[in-house]
Amino acid sequence: MNLNGYEVDETKWEQKSGNGKCNIGVKNGKKFFLKQITSYKFPINPTSMATKKILEEGNAWYNERIKIMNTLPGDGMGTLVKPIEYIRHGTFCYEVAHFIETDNMDVKEVHKLPREEKISIMLTVASCLSQLHKAGIIHGDLDPTNILISKSAGGRHVTKLIDFTDCFFQNNIPKSIMSKEQWQSPEMNIFTRFSEEDENPAKALISPKTDVFTLGLIFYTYCSKEGLLKNDKYPFELIAKGIDVVTDDSINEDIKTLIKSMLVLEPDNRPDMSQVHKALLEMKNGKPGVIKKQREEVKEQPDVPRKPEKEETDIKVQRKPEERKEPKKILEQKARIEERRSEEKERLSHFLREKEKETENMTLSPGDGYSANGKKVKAVSFNTNNRSKVDVEFEDGSKKIYDLKFAIHLGYVRTESR
Repeated sequence: MNLNGYEVDETKWEQKSGNGKCNIGVKNGKKFFLKQITSYKFPINPTSMATKKILEEGNAWYNERIKIMNTLPGDGMGTLVKPIEYIRHGTFCYEVAHFIETDNMDVKEVHKLPREEKISIMLTVASCLSQLHKAGIIHGDLDPTNILISKSAGGRHVTKLIDFTDCFFQNNIPKSIMSKEQWQSPEMNIFTRFSEEDENPAKALISPKTDVFTLGLIFYTYCSKEGLLKNDKYPFELIAKGIDVVTDDSINEDIKTLIKSMLVLEPDNRPDMSQVHKALLEMKNGKPGVIKKQREEVKEQPDVPRKPEKEETDIKVQRKPEERKEPKKILEQKARIEERRSEEKERLSHFLREKEKETENMTLSPGDGYSANGKKVKAVSFNTNNRSKVDVEFEDGSKKIYDLKFAIHLGYVRTESR
């Protein structure tokens, strides 16, 4: 199979994620990583209004991917391994990136590394994401598998951030976001509950701070001997209930403090990624690496004796920093933001209540659909943590969690009203 000059062995496509199959392509004797994106299919020769609409939506999605690719920093060969090309072929779109020759380090082994090496790994990831956020892009699907850690010939650990298939512009939040529930922030989990709604009430909650939360979970996994999950609850659930998940006392206090600041429930109270990067840089240089709130970032400069340009006759009293009043315009803006946030939370609560009512009198039974490897559905049930999702068990014993509507669409679930 030839894709725009890339020679691909069609027998070696592997399902690596929920939205794509992966393969290796060779062009001019060089290897490249290819992903067939299966979440979007382009109709060929559309004739009906429905297929024309699908094509229109697909074209908009494709153009957005091209725009994001061109906005992502770097050339795709450094620590940020971004896509370098998108190819439309038949009904599918293919994403191309430089192939990384690496034996990825097991995430469970990272905590065994010396402190300096762990900080160096964390610093690289924070640097990549800081660049991403400055470009107005949110990764949205962070987890340890998207961070490659390997050892160079010189013995130094090299870290690379990969998989930008589902990243998006901060000012253009998509209808649905592909993120893994274990690594979700509280606001991302709320957002995914309403991914099927025409207007997602949690859209305003999504920001770069979502990546900050997930990276905090990853950092804890890197530094903790005990791992992250100790029970059947996800971290965002425990944190939403006020339960501390950063419990490993073997972690250095400065790193633990940083991670805790990243895992704060309210997004506005988390540091941004540039602050995380700065704190890690200070730790690397032997400094405390203290995270401070953004409003405390601007410090009073020490008085430096200088010769006045002209004689001053009036004595001016300089207020202390804490006595200074914010301009009226800023106070009004903050009040409007707080009012909007309050409205969003109330709207969100209403949606949650309505969503619960929808499934109260609903019963589930296995559908006639088959898994990707041809297995029938054995059992289905509502997810105990989120009734907009279902637990599906296949006849080979494998279990997966799906959005209820998506599971119905796949034929895995039948629903009846009691």
